[in-house]
Amino acid sequence: MLHIAQLSTDTNTKLDQLIELMMTQLINQPPPPPSPTCRNNQNIRLPKILFPNFDGINTLHWLFQANNYFEYYFVPIIQRVALVVYYFIVDALSWYKHLANNHLLGNWQEVSRSLKLRFGPSTYKNRQSTLFKLQQTSTVFAYHTTFEKINTCVTCVGNDTLLKCFLSGLKPDIQNKIRMKSSCTTPRLSIKHMVSLN
Repeated sequence: MLHIAQLSTDTNTKLDQLIELMMTQLINQPPPPPSPTCRNNQNIRLPKILFPNFDGINTLHWLFQANNYFEYYFVPIIQRVALVVYYFIVDALSWYKHLANNHLLGNWQEVSRSLKLRFGPSTYKNRQSTLFKLQQTSTVFAYHTTFEKINTCVTCVGNDTLLKCFLSGLKPDIQNKIRMKSSCTTPRLSIKHMVSLN
């Protein structure tokens, strides 16, 4: 009987030690990142965001959306490459399979860089020159849309320069309307105001 009592005491002691060890580990762990349903300590359920498929077209737009998705859902960098394979289709999937089969996959930054090199816009294309040479051929809205698209690939150009560039690409009659309007009301108009004048 004494032997069973001793075993019971030893088991209880070991259980107490195990529970104490687990509690210590739980207390010392950093808190998990907040889930999308409880950001800012609010119990507001945020909308489910679908991860976009990638077929090899519009690489920079897809990477922008993918990175925003990862940040929104707190996807760790080490899991990103494993996740994106489920959203590659057509040429992008063939490219990924080639990298995976030849053990050429790296971390997310390396895969992003490879995506840009393989599917992204040509680095030889001078986007700034294209932007400065752009001319309106139809509506101001269509011209503005094209201007914005090209401008997303251009860096280090100030707002004043962009405004002058936008104005110089408009049809002459619209440029004159804008100049008259800006001299009568305000010394400076934004591109948004120029688009609304048409």
